[in-house]
Amino acid sequence: MAEASVFSVEQFSCPVCLDLLKDPVAIPCGHSYCMSCITDCWDQEDQKRVYSCPQCRQTFSPRPALGKNTMLAEVVEKLKKTKLKAAVPAGPGDVECDICTGRKHKAVKSCLVCLESYCQTHFERHEEFHSGKRHKVTDATGRLQQMICQKHEKLLELFCRTDQRCVCVLCMTDEHKNHETVSTAAERTEKEKHLKETQSEIQQRIQQRQKDLEQLREAVESHKRSAQTAVEDSERIFTELIRSIERSRSEVTQRIRDQEKTAVSRAEGQMERLEQEIEDLKKRNTELEQLSHTEDHIHFLQSLQCLSAPPESTENISVSFLFSFDGVRESVCQLRLKLEDFCKEEMKKISVTHSNIVPRTREDFLQYSEMAEASVFSVEQFSCPVCLDLLKDPVTIPCGHSYCMSCITDCWDQEDQKRVYSCPQCRQTFSPRPALGKNTMLAEVVEKLKKTKLKAAVPAGPGDVECDICIGRKHKAVKSCLVCLESYCQTHFERHEEFHSGKRHKVTDATGRLQQMICQKHEKLLEVFCRTDQQCVCMLCAMDEHKNHETVSTAAERTEKEKHLKETQSEIQQRIQQRQKDLEQLREAVESHKRSAQTAVEDSERIFTELIRSIERSRSEVTQRIRDQEKTAVSRAEGQMERLEQEIEDLKKRNTELEQLSHTEDHIHFLQSLQSLSAPPESTENISVSFLFSFDGVRESVCQLRLKLEDFCKEEMKKISVTHSNIVPRTREDFLQYSHQFTLDPNTAYKHLSLSEENRVVTYTHTPQPYPDHPDRFDVHDQVLCRESVSGHCYWELEWSGGGVYISVSYKSISRKGSGNQCAFGCNDQSWRLSCSPSSFSFWHNNKETELPVPSSCRRIGVYVDHRAGTLSFYSVSDTMNLIHTVQTTFTQTLYPGFYVWGSVRLSDLTT
Repeated sequence: MAEASVFSVEQFSCPVCLDLLKDPVAIPCGHSYCMSCITDCWDQEDQKRVYSCPQCRQTFSPRPALGKNTMLAEVVEKLKKTKLKAAVPAGPGDVECDICTGRKHKAVKSCLVCLESYCQTHFERHEEFHSGKRHKVTDATGRLQQMICQKHEKLLELFCRTDQRCVCVLCMTDEHKNHETVSTAAERTEKEKHLKETQSEIQQRIQQRQKDLEQLREAVESHKRSAQTAVEDSERIFTELIRSIERSRSEVTQRIRDQEKTAVSRAEGQMERLEQEIEDLKKRNTELEQLSHTEDHIHFLQSLQCLSAPPESTENISVSFLFSFDGVRESVCQLRLKLEDFCKEEMKKISVTHSNIVPRTREDFLQYSEMAEASVFSVEQFSCPVCLDLLKDPVTIPCGHSYCMSCITDCWDQEDQKRVYSCPQCRQTFSPRPALGKNTMLAEVVEKLKKTKLKAAVPAGPGDVECDICIGRKHKAVKSCLVCLESYCQTHFERHEEFHSGKRHKVTDATGRLQQMICQKHEKLLEVFCRTDQQCVCMLCAMDEHKNHETVSTAAERTEKEKHLKETQSEIQQRIQQRQKDLEQLREAVESHKRSAQTAVEDSERIFTELIRSIERSRSEVTQRIRDQEKTAVSRAEGQMERLEQEIEDLKKRNTELEQLSHTEDHIHFLQSLQSLSAPPESTENISVSFLFSFDGVRESVCQLRLKLEDFCKEEMKKISVTHSNIVPRTREDFLQYSHQFTLDPNTAYKHLSLSEENRVVTYTHTPQPYPDHPDRFDVHDQVLCRESVSGHCYWELEWSGGGVYISVSYKSISRKGSGNQCAFGCNDQSWRLSCSPSSFSFWHNNKETELPVPSSCRRIGVYVDHRAGTLSFYSVSDTMNLIHTVQTTFTQTLYPGFYVWGSVRLSDLTT
């Protein structure tokens, strides 16, 4: 195409994609499309086999063949190369061509004479049309109306300096007559100087405001860091304070539990002794009751004498040491109130099996067997060799041995796989498996044995009286003859009765005391009681050495003694009742004490928890104050930063507008816009960061609060007392109530240790003592143990002299043989010792030494043990009790006092 004025782009646009045709094709109806566009349309109609024109909707079938229209393609290609680029449709913000009809194209030039804007096509026409006189044109602008005088509709090509506005030529001859006017170009040259100054000022303000903004940002970050540090420090300080209070809480709880443990341990020791006394009294009462029913007068009189004396009584029972812990709760409560008040005041200053149950051997089983006709048969003869019990459904196998039907069947069932069966006794084998049939004769004998005498012939067990006639395995005796002075099982007793049927002998139930009923001198029955010598004698003794003594029959004396027996039983029963009452009171007191301790622990836990919550509230309050102040300051700073950022943005925008204005070729636009752009954007207020303070003072105040509260808490804690004077002995009189008497055990003494004064003094000697060998004796170390054990609360004293002594408590299981540490007091985990010499004192356990200061003139030592509480203490005893050393541990076995001696040790008598 040659003449752009003849064709438009629309004529060569595809009706489908609305773009310039690509590979144009013409379909039978005459309309043209891009090859790809019409192909896509008809591909969608393949199923119907009817194809239509997208414009006129004319249909075709079959699908028309498509061929490129080469002539049309050449026209389009030429149009592209020549004029197409000039005809760009106007987009948003583009200046439209004032000549185009229908779809407007983008304008490329504006004529300041014609006051119109043109696309490339129409601009070329404009240039051709006005070729004789050149109109003034500029790049396309949408400000043509602002460049025209509204009154005279002429171009504003002059500038009135008097009124500081652009005017047209006619305005200059009218209302602006005699005003100072110049061309817009001349005025622009003058104004550009002012533009540079304005731009410089704006750039300086931008730099200053950016600097202010950066300083403000740094101040905000510093403020935030200070606030965060203050929060973290206050959290840490308050956490340390809470831990300190938790330690105080644990300390109070531990004090209560320690006092409870000591008091309850003492009470349990008393209860053990009470229970033992009650048990001894009940045992004595049972023995007296059994004695009152015996038919043996001799046994009655001989036993009554030793049973008349009641068991030893324990010490008087006291519950005064089982005190209440109400005072502790009150003290802790007061501590909480004082601490909370103190904390509030300070916060105001802050600104911001059984063995042998199942028998194992045949002998074990036979102790439960029964026997009939002991004089003829034994149970063993009719016992099954497999189950060792009396035969049940007896069968005899080919070798002659007999078994229970079930026992031999079970045995042979296990041998079925081998098809060879054996006798469990003689091991003779049989194949095939023998048939089994019940041995009726043997069954009758066993049944008769069961029904007749089997139960009478019971083998004697431990503690049973044995038959004096039985040979081999003794049977249990059922009767004793006081004439023959023998005991008989049922079988031999029947024989005895048959043999002595003419004269009835005096018999009693079987007794093992026949020897005690016979006079050792005359071998006669003790049937007389000598009241003078208070003993049973025989008739010959009564006529010999007891002649002229007051004697009566044992029956008569028993009648007399039974009155005293009843009185003794009554006294014992009264003592049992009293001791049971004491025990019940002590138990109730212990339970009350435990409840009081538990309540005190719970209350102190609750009170301390409330105190901790109060401090946590203070911590939260301090944190909240810091965060509130931080939020207020940061919010204020962020407001300033927003205004600064907005001012900087406005200044940058103004600077950009001025820069763009300085490059415009439109003098009128330059002059009109410069006036409004010359005034700089409004400035924000002066920036200050003084309100973004540091929180160092808050951290210092919180730290001071913690120190003051901890000091205050320590002082108040000293006032909380959960001690009681009776819990741990303080004076010698307190200790003496737990005193025990000990004697040295000769069977443990080393051969160079000499015992004297009823085994209460031990002295080292170079002369070996004639001690017999004994498994309990120390054979290398110069050591000795006491005979009596330590139980409950126990206190004893000793005096030492010479080169020195080891004072020890030890488990009975300590080794005795050899020279190793396992035998030496204090050198193992079985013993504890205090080493005393004129020049040094030390404490040893498990071969670890603790050196101690040497007490002055310390030759008398007191030792106190609370076994349950695990307390071992050594005291220097003089006018006062001075603690040398104490240890808290756990004792797992019974303790025994012991000594390693270089000189001499005397156990003190504390009963006088």
